[in-house]
Parts: sequence; structure tokens; C-alpha cells
Amino acid sequence: MRMRGLKMTVKRLGALTGAFVLAISVTSYSAPQRWSSGMYFALQGTVLPQGDRRAFVPYSQRVHEQYDPAVLEQAMAEFETACQTEGQEEAVSRLYDTLISEYDCLSTRVYMAQIAYDRDISEPAAAKEQAYTADLYMEMSEKVVMSIQKGLASSYHPLLSQKMGEERVTMVESYKPYTEAELELLKEEDQLIRKYEQLAASETSVNIDGELWTYDRLEDDDFLTSQAYGEIQEALSKERNRILGACLLELADVRRKQAAFYGFDSYSDYMYQLRYGRDYTLQDVSQLCEIVKREIVPLYNALCYADMDYSSYEELDKLENRSTKELLETTGTAVGSLSGELGDIFRYMRENELYDIQSDEPGKDRVEVDYTVRLPADGDGYIFLNRENTFRDYQALIHEFGHFSAYYYDKTPELYSGFVVDVMEIQSMGLELLATNYAGELAGEGGPAYACETVNDMFYNIISACMFNELEELLYENPNVELEDLNRRFKEIQDSYEGWYYQAYDDVCYDWVEVPHIFYDPMYYIGYGTASLTVLDLWALSQKNMEGAVDTYMGILKGGMEVPYRETAQRWGLRDIFDEEQVAELANEIRDYYGLETPKKVENEKPYEDERAGADETDLKEQNHVLITLGIMLLGGIGAVIVLQLALVGMGGFIIWLLMKNKNSRN
Repeated sequence: MRMRGLKMTVKRLGALTGAFVLAISVTSYSAPQRWSSGMYFALQGTVLPQGDRRAFVPYSQRVHEQYDPAVLEQAMAEFETACQTEGQEEAVSRLYDTLISEYDCLSTRVYMAQIAYDRDISEPAAAKEQAYTADLYMEMSEKVVMSIQKGLASSYHPLLSQKMGEERVTMVESYKPYTEAELELLKEEDQLIRKYEQLAASETSVNIDGELWTYDRLEDDDFLTSQAYGEIQEALSKERNRILGACLLELADVRRKQAAFYGFDSYSDYMYQLRYGRDYTLQDVSQLCEIVKREIVPLYNALCYADMDYSSYEELDKLENRSTKELLETTGTAVGSLSGELGDIFRYMRENELYDIQSDEPGKDRVEVDYTVRLPADGDGYIFLNRENTFRDYQALIHEFGHFSAYYYDKTPELYSGFVVDVMEIQSMGLELLATNYAGELAGEGGPAYACETVNDMFYNIISACMFNELEELLYENPNVELEDLNRRFKEIQDSYEGWYYQAYDDVCYDWVEVPHIFYDPMYYIGYGTASLTVLDLWALSQKNMEGAVDTYMGILKGGMEVPYRETAQRWGLRDIFDEEQVAELANEIRDYYGLETPKKVENEKPYEDERAGADETDLKEQNHVLITLGIMLLGGIGAVIVLQLALVGMGGFIIWLLMKNKNSRN
């Protein structure tokens, strides 16, 4: 599934913006979808009023039995009949509301089935239920949209338009079912993702001098020399790279075909423009990568080498012994200190058992991912968290609680739900960083170390996001690219960011394939980089004006997840991270906070790789000791925030296909 510790946020299914047609495999995740950025403004004020649907019922006491589609089927039939008869305004309005609320119930049951399955994927009954709800969702999603489409074609169009909003009317009226060719490509992608999951979960082994080695055996052998250990580790990494890399190349080929099917020469453009509807371009990101190299990388290096309070780190280690109850109580106190409103929501979450926080249990095969799902029928969400028994548990819980709070405030019907990943991550990572102002409540005397590690994580997110965006562009824009090219190019890319974030073997890297994000969510990672820069800006504001920073955060949290990213930053007075001068200002503020010197600009400075030419390998390793250590830790998922989308794998969003079809018709 993923490397231990990677944070994973599972998002909602949203038929019109996130999921249609294909059923997921029992452990599948796929890329998120959303409206195009311009649609947000037309939708403001058109959210269907549903009142406070919150359940205020403990999760264990909520309805868990299999969803019966009979109510939804009957509502659709009655709705379509009523739309054919004059004088049925009350019935049409009521039945439309029933379609929306029942779809929320179905989506909620899909998420609940996924949670039950993730607790133990070896449990046959849970696997069967998960597959059933996914298949049912596939079937009913299209039926609901088509039923509403029929209503809009009737004399009740004005009534339904008033309830839905004109933009949603356009969405539904323009919807067309998938063609066989579309479905075939989606199925191919789904099958390859399932293949990847099996390969990633399988044990990797290599035969060296007649002996079979695995990662477990390597770690358990205390008698190997450093040289032997390194040789075996390299062989294992190379073999795993060969296995997973071959699957990625197959996925890339299918995905290029998908882009071509909709008239795109560039898969990257297809993802940026339509799949994610970003309000920034590939060219913007290319410029951002250069800004990060010039402004963020030197700052990150300086922070890594800055004086540390080692006694604080020793205190931080003591968090390993805290129970889940203590984790919840301590985090709740810190969140409540940050905002009374958030403290109330945290208590609501605890009192209603809307979390599963634990370590692996003997005899159970628990999915090793951290995520949050929306439970639309109940007006709240659910946090699924795997404990590492380190301070990272506090970071993960606060991160996921940020998503939980966003769902708590969100009243958008599931059928029309959508989100912008960058904004969504501001809502989660922003809470992580603001909470560092109460690090003493979280970690006691380990507070300074906790705050420093959390800030450093954001820098790692920025740099790794840029690195992987560069790699994925190479992958998708070059149909004849080979795995050896990617391994070599990744080494060059990470060198250009002045760090050994992943182990290098001469001129190649192999371990980059361990990031599941590049398999599940192509061209998605950059959203964590943009969001991390923005939340660092928010954190810098909090050092000068804590009340203002909290007000800004709460405004973004309550503003929903569909607001365009750059518009969000502008609306709340946060910096434009695509402007080098503004990023430099932010970097200097952070330097001032930590008492770091501002680096002098050198005219005609040589590129980084030129400066390294001819350097002694041992010296280079010593110079990068701290970065190597951090890289290994982060490779294990300690700091990287990987957000994957729980949706029906291979399912395109209605809006996506609508925009594509419109584009094709114009061409």
C-alpha cells in the first residue's frame, strides 16, 4: 500500500466531481477530481439548504447494515413520474431532496464499508461488503444524475434550477454517459493500479551468492559489514525499482492514451487543466521550482545545520510512551487553546467515536494509511490513524483533524461536492503549523523540538513536491522514456535541490518508486508544495499576530474546499508563492525568526552541480550528513504528507468529462 507513516487523507466520492462508473478494488485509491476554478463563483450561494444534519450519535451506534437501494430507486421513479404531471411542485421538490439525501446515505455507507475493510483486509465479510457498496455506488451514481436530467427536461426546470443553482443545472444537462472506449481506458488504469497494489505489498527478495535476502533479513542481521550491508541494500532497492517501475511505465502509457482520447497532446496539461482544474499552469510550476532552488533550499539547509536544543529532542522521545487516550487529551487541549470553536469540534469527534487510532493488532491485517473521510449523511467525518508511537502521531492527528473540521463545516451535498487539493491541505497543514505555537501543551519540554520538526516538514514537502513534479513531467511527456532514464534523472533532480533525500548509488536513485502517490495520483504532488509555502506564510503571520493568523485560518477552513488556490491566498492576504520577491520576503522572515544569516548573493554564481565537481565523496557525505538522516526518515514517511483520494478507481468526474467533451466539440 504505502511506506509506513505516510499521511494519507481520503476524500469524498462526489459523483459529479469525483467519481463515476468503475468499482474500486478493495484497497484502491485514485486521483481526486474537482470543478474548474471558474465554477466556484457561480456556485456561491447555491448550496442546497439541508439544515444541520449532524448525527450526534456515536459511530458504533450508527447504521452499519448493508445499504438497500430500494428507497433511492423508488424516489427516482416517483420523481420522474411527478415531473411528467402538472401541479406537482411540492412532490417534485420533496423527491429531489430525497434523491440528494439518499445519495448522501449511500456515499456514507461506502465510506463506512471502507473503514471496516481497512481495519482488517483479511476479513472476507468486510471485503465483500466493501466491494458491494462500491459496485452499488457505481450503478446508482449515474442513475441519479440521469434522473435529475429528466426532471430538468420537464416543465419543472425553473423549480429545479432555483433549488440547484444554474451552474449545477448546466452540469447535469450536459452530462453524457461514458462510451465503451472511455470505459476501456479507465478499466485498464484500474487493473494496473490493482497490479501495483499487489506488487507493492509483496516481499522483495534477491539472491546474492546463493543466499536469499529480504529487507527483514537485512535489518535483522547484526553481523554484516557495512560494505556487505550496502551491497545487499542496493540490490534490494534495484529489484524493487525494477518491479514497481515497470508497472509505472505501463500506467503512464495508458494515461497518455486517456489524454489523447480527449484531444490533449500533453498528459501533464490534461491533468493540470481538467483533472485538477488548477488555477496555475505547468509554466508557473516550472518557475516555482527555480524559486524553490534559489530561496527555499538554502533556507532549509541552514535550518538543518542550525543549533538544536538536544535536551528538547530527548524530551520529545518520551512521547513514545503515551497512550491513545493521552494523545487525544493532549491534542484536544492544544487545539482548544488555538480556537474555542475547534476545541468544541474536537470534543464532538471524541464523544461520537469518530476516530480509529491504533497500532497494528496481532492477527489482523490493518491498512497502514492515515486518512479522513467525510460522512455526508451525518454531517461530519471519520479519522483513521495508525500510531507510530512517536511525536509524529500528534502531527498526524492534528493534520487529519484539520480535514475533519473542514467536513464538519461543509454542507455541500455529496452529489455536487468538489475540492482543490492546495486549499484542502492549507486546512490541514495550516492547523499543524499554527498548533506549534502551543507545542508546550503538546510535548512539554519537547515543545521546541516538536515545533522545529513540524516547520522542517513543510520545507521537505515543498522540495519533494517540486522534485516529483519534475520527474513526472519527464515520465509523461516522453513516451519512449525508460526506467533507467528515470532513475538517472531523479538523481540529477535531487542534486539540483542540493540534498540526498533518497539514497543514491553512483549516478542513479531507485527508492523514489516507494512514493505511492505517483502511482495513484499522477501530477498531484505539487499541491502539497504550494500549500506548504502558503501555510509557512500563515505561520510567519502567527509569530507577529496570532489572533489574525487564527482568524485567517478559520476563514479558509469555513470557506470550503472548492475555492481556487490562488484566489484563496489573495482573498486572505497571503503571499503569491509564484512571485520570487514575495517568496524571498517570506524566507527572510523565517531566517529572522530563527536568527539565521541572510545568504549573500554572488554574481554569476555557478550552478550547484558544477560546485560539486571533483569533490571528494567522503567530504560530500559528511557535508550532507544531516540531510541524509532527514531524507531516510522522510523516506519512511515521517514528514511527507501524501494525500490520496478514496474514490472509485478509474472513475472520472462528471465535470472533467463534461469539460473534455465540450473541448472536443469546439475542436
